[in-house]
Amino acid sequence: MAWSTFVRVIGACLALAVLSACGGLQSQSPPLSLAAARDAAHSGDLLYVSDQNTVEVYVFTYPGGRRVGTLTGFRFPEGLCADTSGNVYVTDQGAGEVVEYAHGGTSPIKTLKDSQYPIACAVDPATGNLAVADESGDVSVYSNASGEPAVYKTPFVPLWCAYDDSGDLFADSSGAPHIQIAKLPKGGSSFESVSYGKRNNGAPAGLQWVSGHLAVGSAGPYQRSCCARIYRFRVSGTDAKPSGRTFIHGAMNDFFVEGGTVVTASGGHSIAFYAYPQGGRAQRVISDPGGNAYSVVVSAAP
Repeated sequence: MAWSTFVRVIGACLALAVLSACGGLQSQSPPLSLAAARDAAHSGDLLYVSDQNTVEVYVFTYPGGRRVGTLTGFRFPEGLCADTSGNVYVTDQGAGEVVEYAHGGTSPIKTLKDSQYPIACAVDPATGNLAVADESGDVSVYSNASGEPAVYKTPFVPLWCAYDDSGDLFADSSGAPHIQIAKLPKGGSSFESVSYGKRNNGAPAGLQWVSGHLAVGSAGPYQRSCCARIYRFRVSGTDAKPSGRTFIHGAMNDFFVEGGTVVTASGGHSIAFYAYPQGGRAQRVISDPGGNAYSVVVSAAP
């Protein structure tokens, strides 16, 4: 395992959620029967959560939060992303692979090789291109999520990546005194640094394009188990203007915004639901059976 990944895992393990003080953990309903789980998995949206403790990916109904499945066979799963058809991709850094599952499926439908230590991923909603942030310091882009990737060097080690609605690709990483952001313009050949004139002491904790804004997750000062933020920026070229922030009253490793809700992987045994963009205290918390929820994504029913 690469050293920076080891550091992130240790940090995530230490950043135990204090959400029990913010409304309390809800008990997890027992899993459905196999037949009922299969019906539920194929009938609605699903929430996928990767866990670095059990090296598994858990599947829940969304927004209900009932666990309906577990994906196994990984060496070290990290980031998650989904395409417009509901297919879900898992970056398995330990195996050097990106594994694709159909919505609600339990067996891989495709496996892409990535020997550059894949960390996180994103899918261009317009083209279906799959971008993979690699700990080697590159972003690999697979055309239509297939074949051999085009590899783009980044000015840092990318930890998260995200496409906007125009096909521009963003990546971010740790940096002092602020999170670093870079952009690969649609059709471009190289990443360019994005300036946003804002300071924060947080480590990157997710990246997503939401309603015309680049949403940048920050784990909080020194990755403490409180005080995470999601910063929102309007981006023009390589300049970003702050347009608001969402306060997360708890730890955060990653987030995913779906409508007026943001779901966070909070470390510990916690998957928390907050109002977005209002933030504040968690509206609801469900239990992660693995104990170290790392990444989250909602897969829309096809």
